[in-house]
Amino acid sequence: MSVAFYVVYKSVHYSVCKVTQFSIVCAFAKTKRPTEATNENCLKGEATMQQRKQLGKGLLAGAVLLTTGLATGFADLARADDPPSAIHGFMGMQLKTDYITPRGLWVHDEGAALQIVNGLVFLTSESTSVVLGTWNDLNLFHQHDPNVDAWNEFDWFLAANYTAGKWAFGLQYVEFISPNHAFEPEKNLEFSAAYDDSVKGGSFAFKPYVKLFYAIAGDSTVVLGDTGDTYDVEIGMTPTLSVGAATVTFPTWFTVGPESYWGGDNGNFGVASVGAAVKYPLGMPSQFGKWYVEAGVQYYHFINDSLVDAQKLTLGVDEGDENAVLGMVGIGFSF
Repeated sequence: MSVAFYVVYKSVHYSVCKVTQFSIVCAFAKTKRPTEATNENCLKGEATMQQRKQLGKGLLAGAVLLTTGLATGFADLARADDPPSAIHGFMGMQLKTDYITPRGLWVHDEGAALQIVNGLVFLTSESTSVVLGTWNDLNLFHQHDPNVDAWNEFDWFLAANYTAGKWAFGLQYVEFISPNHAFEPEKNLEFSAAYDDSVKGGSFAFKPYVKLFYAIAGDSTVVLGDTGDTYDVEIGMTPTLSVGAATVTFPTWFTVGPESYWGGDNGNFGVASVGAAVKYPLGMPSQFGKWYVEAGVQYYHFINDSLVDAQKLTLGVDEGDENAVLGMVGIGFSF
């Protein structure tokens, strides 16, 4: 913009100066040597200078318009907001006293469990999204099996989500993989439906949900049950309370399914669980994402005796327990 203005300005300045200079010379010539030739040349020169003068005025006006237009255009461009990103991400790390799956399998109980989840969210429309991510479990201090290293489990998942008003529906494919080859990869499909009963300005909501977990193939997800072509259903809610900047949740659920899912003839109920967790946002600059810290406790009651018997294999105990409590602290962010 500055270069363009300078070039136009110099052209205008040169033309105006030449007009002024020629007029002075001709006026002097007419006074001192008022010959016919001189007058004729001056008249021609004055006509030419008048043309240059008009050109100079036009160029000056053009320069002003060009400069104003460019300045306005760049100002509007600077004020224009970038379109919102259609790609978001998240990462969370939790340190737990034990690792118990939502389906009631007590995986390890000695040493701390470090669990890390991360992924990307692709917003395909206002109501749909695709999520791709991974989840890891590390037993930091002790494994019952000497042939099993600290990296206990690696999962990857691909999910599609759809929202309609207060309803949210999800379909997720997830594989459970043992880096130590302690079990065969477990391929699973999960369908979820959740209802958000929160209201604007309200501080509490129940947020009920249901999940259908279908084990496609691989080892049993609860050790003693069928290996593939089986399922269980998780019915629960996540009561949520806002307390100032903090969010308090009370994760609560139970599972049901065919007896063969858990193994044996021990009924259709699997596990029941209730807990409490608090999440508090950290005051990080917005360009670094939304950070938070969390802490919580979760109680499990193993209704199905097959889940209790499975502990003999996973925990190396003589008798399993019907009840368990684990604690958790964590940190994470999203952007």
